[in-house]
Amino acid sequence: MLFANLNRAFALRGIDKPSEILLKHGISRPTISRLLHNQTEGINFRHLEIICTVLNCTPNDLFEWKPGANVNLPENHSLYALRRTEKTRSLKEMIGDVPMEKLDQVEAFFDGLKSE
Repeated sequence: MLFANLNRAFALRGIDKPSEILLKHGISRPTISRLLHNQTEGINFRHLEIICTVLNCTPNDLFEWKPGANVNLPENHSLYALRRTEKTRSLKEMIGDVPMEKLDQVEAFFDGLKSE
């Protein structure tokens, strides 16, 4: 089953209240609720673009795939790239575990990633 896992993407960006941000970008409360609770069969491309712009990501970063019981795809099928098995920790949680004296190294690491 393919679905949008927006909560994972917002958590990875350290955004605790995605509803507030999406409201500011013109997405209605009912739509936000359906998107964040996976209660929709599809996603409007305009909304998808807004979310990708806010999160600085691509649509692939928002989607997740869990194969159904009857799915028999070869292991090299492209959908396997959307399988997510790890628990998502927010950036805030990860940084919270880093000793204060090493935060300069974390900052330098992120600066290096941005310049790649």
